Amino acid sequence: MRCAIAAFALPSVVCSIVTLSLIDAAAQDGSDVPVVKPASDVGDPDEVDAVKNTDSSDRGGAAEPGTSQGPIVMGLDLSDVPSHRRARDLPDLFEQSPDQPGKWRSRRDIFPMPLTKDRTKSIWLKYPVALGRYYIQYRSDRSRPETERTYGPFDGDPFEQFKLEQMMTTRLQGSYSPDDIFRVKLMLRTDDETMARRAARLMLATLTAETSAREKRLYLHSLHEILDDYAATFEKHGMKQEVREVTRRLAALESEIEALTADIPDAQYSTADLIKEKLPDEIPPAAWGESHEGLRMAAVPDPDSGELGEVIPFKLIVENTSDGTIRFSAFGLRQSSRADVRRTNGDQVETSTTWFSGVSPITRYLLKPGERVVVAEPSVTVVEKGEASAFVPGCTRVVISGEKQLRNHVYVVRYSARLGGDESWSRGDDGVMRRVSPAKGEWVGTLTSGPMAIVASRE
Repeated sequence: MRCAIAAFALPSVVCSIVTLSLIDAAAQDGSDVPVVKPASDVGDPDEVDAVKNTDSSDRGGAAEPGTSQGPIVMGLDLSDVPSHRRARDLPDLFEQSPDQPGKWRSRRDIFPMPLTKDRTKSIWLKYPVALGRYYIQYRSDRSRPETERTYGPFDGDPFEQFKLEQMMTTRLQGSYSPDDIFRVKLMLRTDDETMARRAARLMLATLTAETSAREKRLYLHSLHEILDDYAATFEKHGMKQEVREVTRRLAALESEIEALTADIPDAQYSTADLIKEKLPDEIPPAAWGESHEGLRMAAVPDPDSGELGEVIPFKLIVENTSDGTIRFSAFGLRQSSRADVRRTNGDQVETSTTWFSGVSPITRYLLKPGERVVVAEPSVTVVEKGEASAFVPGCTRVVISGEKQLRNHVYVVRYSARLGGDESWSRGDDGVMRRVSPAKGEWVGTLTSGPMAIVASRE
């Protein structure tokens, strides 16, 4: 039998296709699982989203919707390839959960990667690196789990066969690609040396891209996190030189960003005595969160109760707990601050937040020791399922099921806010893009308030 490997001009390759029963038998008795051997050079990095059709047979499982044809993914024809539906039939990919008898979970040594941006489908690479083979998980309709099948195993290294490293490099050196930098973390999680060296090359490629410091700075936090979290992996595989080079490039990027950071005069900062928002008459001690590098935050509801559907406003207050002056800037905190809402027993409640688009002005604050300032006024509303709520910017919506006809619903709310973390850049009169928030010397970090209770009552 000939296996159609690519949808473009590649030589046909004779490959051995094993039967579904053979794979199942091997999986059950613990012997080596037979594999399908695709061509040594399959697919094109530019064809990552190309899912084409070919004639189906009784071997390839689900056909494409509305056709009698099976899929081709990254040039790999799945029409005559054995497929599986059950986790227990895929010991390469799943293991029994020790905490939930009878349940299966994905193995941690699997490298997963999405292979399409088509929102109507779900196509994933599942690569158990240590075994030298891989699988393709294909769902023809993302919203219908019953259309999902896992094809394989296929012999070989998908990074070589699909040119995945080149494809990821191109994306990382172009526009911001957060999923690819997340895949770098997962590559290191496998603890495989080949994958670790690929990860290091991708990190360097990100830092050496011919893009601006403003664009590359989006990767700074993730790259530092990777170096810290996987230091033992890099050391285990003798990669000190690669780590030194990534560290050097990171330091150079940070120096470049610092040189492009604006120095704002004190006259442009708001001081506590000039802030328009009035402080609450009383701030309960429990409302204050822990102090972090000289600042702490409280979230105070005013009032702390209301009827279902009413908006309960909060004031977020920041206090300087240090013995020196602190400067910070923020914008859009009313919408970007996050409310953690829980029941009195500690169970977290699912919430949603109303978000309005638009550009928020930067507000700069200068606080002397002991001074306080209101930095945002978000809100919370509690509604019954199916009931509409007011569209208020920065309002967190809590939905109750309505199954228990309680008169009063009590929730505990804790806010977190990132100060100076959402960067803002602006082009100066000289045409150069500079970072204006956070500016030089400004405090950057996340503050979390203490817990405060609110009550939503039925009429």
